Amino acid sequence: MEPSFLQNVGCHSWNKSHDQLCVSPGNQEVWIYSAKDENVKNWKKLYELEGHQMTVTGIDWSHATDSIATSSHDRNAYVWKKQDAKWKPTLVVLRIGRAATCVKWSPNGQKFAVGSGSKQIPVCHYEPSQDMWVAKMIKKA
Repeated sequence: MEPSFLQNVGCHSWNKSHDQLCVSPGNQEVWIYSAKDENVKNWKKLYELEGHQMTVTGIDWSHATDSIATSSHDRNAYVWKKQDAKWKPTLVVLRIGRAATCVKWSPNGQKFAVGSGSKQIPVCHYEPSQDMWVAKMIKKA
């Protein structure tokens, strides 16, 4: 059986060992596939990550922390961490006025930036005292 994403891929990202693929098929869904076989038809869907309300526009899998960041037209981002064999989402409120268009982790996995249609870039970091991701804005001068 062919993986469903073969019809359309909106965005994707590989894990560090390149044996799992996180992909969005051009809607609000995010799927993780086991990609150990060279034949794509043998890949198996392992997880469905649910949370976004609109089209997912960016996915990045941190090779340093094994966390996944996703961004969406719903103007939000999620950070996904695997806990007890499930992916747990943490909502990141970006406070942007337009759709988020892309997301990228820093090399050490401690921060990530989100591109958007507004003239500002949220750079997000984890705040342990509040147990949440906080966005600090970089604005066009």
